[in-house]
Amino acid sequence: METDRKTLLNQIKKSLSVFVSHTFEDVCRELVMMNYSGFNTGKWWYKEDEIDIVALNENEKSILFAECKWSKNKVDTSLLYELEHKKEKVRWGEKSRKEYFALFSKKGFTKNLLQEAKKRKNLILYDLEKIDSTLKNNLNVENKT
Repeated sequence: METDRKTLLNQIKKSLSVFVSHTFEDVCRELVMMNYSGFNTGKWWYKEDEIDIVALNENEKSILFAECKWSKNKVDTSLLYELEHKKEKVRWGEKSRKEYFALFSKKGFTKNLLQEAKKRKNLILYDLEKIDSTLKNNLNVENKT
C-alpha cells in the first residue's frame, strides 16, 4: 500500500510541472490580452516550430512574439535568438510590420539577457514579480472603472 502511494506521488510530481507550465502560458496570454488592447492573441505553429504567443494588431501593423518558460533555469539570450529565428516563418505583414518581443520566465533572466533587453526598445521581460505586479495593476484599473 505504501509503495502504491509513493508511486502515485512520484507520478503527480512528474506531471505537475507540465500542468503548471500550460497554466503559466495561459496566464501569460491573459496578460498580453490585458496589456495590448487591439491585439488578436493566440499560439502559432508551423511544422516543427511553435511560438507560445503571437499577438497581431492589424490597425497598427504590429506583431508581438512571446515565449513562456516554466523552468528551474533562468532564461538566456538563446531563447530570444531562437524566437527571432522562428518569427521569420510567420508570414503576416512581413515587409511593413512593427515587431515586439516578450519573454516570460518563472526563474528570471541571465545577466546577458538583461543587458540585451536594455539595448532594445521592442523587448520586454516578465519574471514572476513583474507578472504579479502587472496583473495587480490591471485588476486595480478594472475595479476603479
